[in-house]
Amino acid sequence: MKYTRPILIIITCMLFFLNFKGEIIPVNNGMGWDGRLYAYYTAQLDSAIQEKRINEYRFQRILMSVVLNKSMKAMNIEFSVDNTVMAFKVFNLLFLLIALLYYFLISRKLGFTPLNEMLGLAALFWCFPILKIPGFNPIITDVGAYSMGMMVVYHFLCNHRIVNVFLILLGSFVYPTFLLFGLLIIFPREAYTSKDNTFRTERLIFPLLYLLVFLVAYFGYQNEFSDTYADINPTNSKALWLSIIVALVYCYFIGVFLPDLNRIKEIFQKINWLYLIPIIGIFILIRYLTQTYASPQPQQMSTGRYIINIMKQSVANPGVFLVSHIIYFGWLPILLIWMKKSIVSTIRSNGYGLSILLAGVGFMSLGSESRQLINFYPLFVILVIMSLQNIKAINPMVVYCFALSSLLLSRFWYVFGTGDISKNLLKYPAQRYFQFFGPWMSNEAYIQNLLIAGFAFLVFFILQKTGYLFEITQLKKAKVTSGINKKRK
Repeated sequence: MKYTRPILIIITCMLFFLNFKGEIIPVNNGMGWDGRLYAYYTAQLDSAIQEKRINEYRFQRILMSVVLNKSMKAMNIEFSVDNTVMAFKVFNLLFLLIALLYYFLISRKLGFTPLNEMLGLAALFWCFPILKIPGFNPIITDVGAYSMGMMVVYHFLCNHRIVNVFLILLGSFVYPTFLLFGLLIIFPREAYTSKDNTFRTERLIFPLLYLLVFLVAYFGYQNEFSDTYADINPTNSKALWLSIIVALVYCYFIGVFLPDLNRIKEIFQKINWLYLIPIIGIFILIRYLTQTYASPQPQQMSTGRYIINIMKQSVANPGVFLVSHIIYFGWLPILLIWMKKSIVSTIRSNGYGLSILLAGVGFMSLGSESRQLINFYPLFVILVIMSLQNIKAINPMVVYCFALSSLLLSRFWYVFGTGDISKNLLKYPAQRYFQFFGPWMSNEAYIQNLLIAGFAFLVFFILQKTGYLFEITQLKKAKVTSGINKKRK
């Protein structure tokens, strides 16, 4: 295993550069749909802000355009379409290399074994949003959010709160949900206990909340569930009740992340009010900048619209959100299911902030547009590897198969082609691309992806039941398993 890390780094970097030189989206001359706007902001930043042409939602994704605008001006590079596309591709590549560096810093910090390190690298970097999307559809902010999410995880593990305040401030202008990372700052990274052998009423919070919000959204905005706005796949009315039941069961399992309700007083006592101030300050700053400089036109993605979208996406087809996450990110969500108990233990050893954050992100994951969770994805992967490191060893052959099959599922080899993918998104040739995105996944693509996810789940089930998934040997605990700092001698 001596040369495992260098080999993995070389393979990963080769895949990055292969993606960098690969095909590009045949829409708006390589800019894509959303990218057309970010390319415009990059070229016309000053006038776009002065004339308030950027709505609030886009304003919170403007940081990459700002950096590239200033960089290209400083280097006297013309703001042509080709130059702007290339600038974003280079920016994405730099972000990926930074994320790779931070991953190995995390691995060293936690003392990952070579096998666990390989598993984490495959889950994080050998997946569709990393090996295909950054080069094919480069003018989006996903890669920046992903890389900065990795940075937040590392500095959370190191208890670098001030650094994370700075990252959250910057990240809030890359991805609107980045402010939620503030929960990792305002709560100390201290272990807490929770009851497990008795029924926990906390498990009912999300099912009841989902049912209430769904009923309000469905009966208040029923037309939203049947329209095909932006060619989004409408709700499968014949399977609606089954979709609701699947979503409710999913919500019940998410509830395991929540702390006990009888600890509410303790939770409030644990809040570090000193660090709550900068988080509130960032929120106020965001509101001030968006209200001062953003367009007064209605937001494309307001909070209400976002909630309606989650409700709508959760019932388009039964369990489509979970199918989408597996097809988009890879096999890690399945492994997370099998390791639920050990992961919950790892979460509790890192404080209330992590528990509340992951519970909230879990509820957000009812939405099937998996890319909207990409800033939180590194956190989930690292938690899985931490759980393996602390409790049990995964079978080496399983790791090798996981890595190779992750490469296959990443579709770095897949050619979307040159057909018109800007029309009839639920039909081919557009489905060659959109079959991997939950809201635009046609019914036929859903069945196909459901079979893939179901087969993978069956394989993990068989491996678990036959004892081949995990090894019996207990490993030495990771170097950092709780947030309690050791006293200096």
